Amino acid sequence: VGRDSLTAERKWWDDNWEQANSELSLDRIRREEYFDRLIDLINERRPERILEAVCGRGQWIKGLGELGFSVDGADFSNVALQIAKENCGGANLFQCDLRSISVQSGCYDLVLSLGVIEHFEEGPGPVLREHGRILKSSGVLFAHVPFLNLNRRLNLVWRGFEYIRQSNRVRKLLGLRKAIFFEYMMTKKEICELFRGSGLEIVKGGPIYVWGGFDYDIPFFVKVGIVGKCLDRIRKFVDGHRKLFGPIFSHHYLVVCKKA
Repeated sequence: VGRDSLTAERKWWDDNWEQANSELSLDRIRREEYFDRLIDLINERRPERILEAVCGRGQWIKGLGELGFSVDGADFSNVALQIAKENCGGANLFQCDLRSISVQSGCYDLVLSLGVIEHFEEGPGPVLREHGRILKSSGVLFAHVPFLNLNRRLNLVWRGFEYIRQSNRVRKLLGLRKAIFFEYMMTKKEICELFRGSGLEIVKGGPIYVWGGFDYDIPFFVKVGIVGKCLDRIRKFVDGHRKLFGPIFSHHYLVVCKKA
């Protein structure tokens, strides 16, 4: 599937959501590392209007709804929205291009952008600026993006694999099908510059999914030999030293922003 047109892009995401089978429940979102931080933020600020930008199958809308919070949902995919409608009752859901959301400026107190802005091949800037546009002057953006951590920057094996995976020239030589753009990864400096350049001030931020990045980037290391047998101990050790391992292995970077 190519992603050089809106039609192809929509089809790619429709197919993706149609095949997804993740659990939709409050217990599922409680397991997210940043769940407590989001709930604390909501309880502190008591937002009247919340939007999840790219709501997918509606797991956050459904889960937060069970806690008494009403959340609107926007998505590019018809399939995702249809599934979300079936799962989320009477929630306000609508289809849109995230680069041009069909709502008035300054109408939301809180926007959730959970792994969204990195998926736009022309760059995350237009999407991020649109997030800022629909926020009230006192509004907050809660977002996370893929983190180009220290291991990813220094690990030549990982960088070589990513180059082969994304380079259509190399893939053609190897007889592989054409690559599909999926996401950008960013360093902490790039994240700060991106959000600042989009008119947003980062109030809080830090790496998340420390173990997820460790497991994702070095799968052969954690699954073989004596290391594989000690996996639970390694995981507990990594999770117990997040400040140390966060900048090295974290999969994503979480930010809480307000309008600058």
